[in-house]
Amino acid sequence: MFIRSILFLAVALSCASCQHPRSHSGQRLQSRTDDAEVVNLSLSDFERVLYFFQTTRADIRKTPEWKEDAPFPPLSPRRAEAVALHEVGRLRPDVDKWYRERITLQETCDGRWMYIVRFWRGDVPYTGLPPFLDVPVLMDGLAIEGTTKERTK
Repeated sequence: MFIRSILFLAVALSCASCQHPRSHSGQRLQSRTDDAEVVNLSLSDFERVLYFFQTTRADIRKTPEWKEDAPFPPLSPRRAEAVALHEVGRLRPDVDKWYRERITLQETCDGRWMYIVRFWRGDVPYTGLPPFLDVPVLMDGLAIEGTTKERTK
């Protein structure tokens, strides 16, 4: 039940953080005064530790746009995987091997895009579904640094 609540919270955070009014043409109606607003990009519950990945709207706006007429995003999935792997190594230096589960594209705020790179620990055996660690990578090639909080229950 707790994991289901965390997953719901993660979806709610990622969806609610970027909702804003748009005109029919898709242009923002809000002013740029919300640059300091914190945007929650990902939340993972990995081995009894919560990993939060947040940034500001200003940081998102600085990233390259994936234009609608461009066939490929500004950052390759392989590069996103490499920087995300570096971030999980920073967060969990005790883990000897990581397996990439998947790489997904997700639209963030202001028409910008990011990758979510999902990893699971590959140096210990699991029975059943292993815990995942999702790392967001913006189109400027930077992984969002995670912060942690240990779960109490």
